[in-house]
Amino acid sequence: MSKYFMGGVGTARGYDKAGNLIFHAKALTDSGFNIGISKEEIRGGEGAALHGQFFHTSQFGVNLKDAIADLNYFALQVGGIIKQGGDIFKTEQIVVTTPNQITVEGNPKDFGNYGTIGWYSYPNEDTSKAITFVGKQASASGVKRDEVVCVTYVEHSDSARAFEVATSFVPAEIHLVFTMPLFNASVAKEGEAGTQSKIGDYIIDVPRFQFNGSVDMSTAMAGASGVDISGMALQSGTSGCSGKGIYATITENIYGKDPLENAYAIVVEDSNIELSNLETQILKVMALYSDGTSPSLMSNSDLTFTIASGGDSHAQVDITGKVTGKSSPGTAIIEIKSKKKQSLEARATVTVS
Repeated sequence: MSKYFMGGVGTARGYDKAGNLIFHAKALTDSGFNIGISKEEIRGGEGAALHGQFFHTSQFGVNLKDAIADLNYFALQVGGIIKQGGDIFKTEQIVVTTPNQITVEGNPKDFGNYGTIGWYSYPNEDTSKAITFVGKQASASGVKRDEVVCVTYVEHSDSARAFEVATSFVPAEIHLVFTMPLFNASVAKEGEAGTQSKIGDYIIDVPRFQFNGSVDMSTAMAGASGVDISGMALQSGTSGCSGKGIYATITENIYGKDPLENAYAIVVEDSNIELSNLETQILKVMALYSDGTSPSLMSNSDLTFTIASGGDSHAQVDITGKVTGKSSPGTAIIEIKSKKKQSLEARATVTVS
């Protein structure tokens, strides 16, 4: 059995309800998840002995942080809808052509409840004066012809993007998939190159991920700030006949791994078959593993089926594993072998009446 360890960070992808990719985080600085459940101890009798434990209030948290900023992260945290176009502050350097008047090239628009205002100052000066625009022009008492002034105003930009933060918001819910790298920690077996360091990933698939609704951003003069995209998994769907919902699916993906590497045996689900003439049954073969993996149904295309004893006068088996009873009563033994791992074999007994 190969050994490996987790290290570094992987990537994360977020999808909307229509399956569209919202973001692809390739520069994570933190990546992880935490699974927990609350418990109550059932104690009683002499010595307050522990008779059992009752578990409740499960949770699946995801902790991700991206070094690259993305407006989507902020909008998703507060359930905001990003719209194309937004108001920006624009600064122009203007040469005055008409005394007491400033004319700009852009299209000033209202700022807050102050009207269509702007501000002008002279280069290398810290003070500025407010002006009110009518169209592209604004009266500015005292400015002279050929003077250079710096003018700032609000203008709509079609290339900008913006969203609003409501006073009462609900964080967005998306489908999140992220990875955690796995690295080799085993000595290479004889015949293996053993040169690969990264050998696989854990893939964590969260069908219903809701952001935690918290944004705490700050930047420093000599540093950069990452963006938190953490949250919690919500119950989604059901698994099997239990009716219980699931939070996530965690898949181990080892590159190029033989699926039967840790299989130690194969068994036939129904190894004693009773058939009548022309009656058929498909053999189902399970692989058993030594690494804690539950038994799995093998594909019959990965197996060979042959009559080991009894001859084909009692029963026949084809390459798909379909057994057919013949007209001659008796018993036949079918031998099953794995094509990929010859040491894995099983037998089934067919009794035809």
